[in-house]
Amino acid sequence: MRTGRCAARVVVVLALAGVALGAGVVRKDLRFKVGKHPMVSVNNQYGPITVRAGAAHQVVVTAILHSDKVELDQSKSGNRIGLVSHLLPGADQTTGVVEYEIQVPADANVTLQSDTGPIHVEKLRGDVTIQGSNAPISVLDGADGHVHVKTLDGAVTLTNIRNGHVEVVSMGGDVTMNIRVDRCAGAFVQRSGAKRFFARSETHTLRGRGWECLPRHPGQGRFFGQPVFFQW
Repeated sequence: MRTGRCAARVVVVLALAGVALGAGVVRKDLRFKVGKHPMVSVNNQYGPITVRAGAAHQVVVTAILHSDKVELDQSKSGNRIGLVSHLLPGADQTTGVVEYEIQVPADANVTLQSDTGPIHVEKLRGDVTIQGSNAPISVLDGADGHVHVKTLDGAVTLTNIRNGHVEVVSMGGDVTMNIRVDRCAGAFVQRSGAKRFFARSETHTLRGRGWECLPRHPGQGRFFGQPVFFQW
């Protein structure tokens, strides 16, 4: 009987660590205990990354691996957690896909990179650094931190970002911002080039190409590989 109980426990642990979903697809569930202001990084060549605020002092990860051509490497050092999609020989944009759903404490600092998948971050108060290529990037309901976004042609949408610093580098994708501003001094964004720009605050809407006047909204903007920068 004792041997049977041990075997049952082993089966349960393995099932939680990696669940086969059929056709080579595997789900992995990970949980990490962390302190205040943890740092979480995800490097995922193929596939989406979604990060949302969750419970304090823990990071919960659900990863869907689309084939046996990709593995999930994980590391933890103190208050730092690293997740890397490790492509094996023969992996491509289909077999190398990993889908990440991650819950972190609201005060976490995150660094996310994905070449082909969309990246979405929601309700964080820490620093957010995102690097993408052609897929859309969105940050929703952020506050009190720095938001740094770098992309080639992916659309960038920042919604309800408060009390922070935003820097966007985009070579060709549209940038849409909806930012709450409590107190503003007048400032400007200069017009240049043919890059479409759209920004909106509670009191002012801007549509144009390149740099434009931006009353009541301090900052400056630049396109073609240079930062679009706002601070308030």
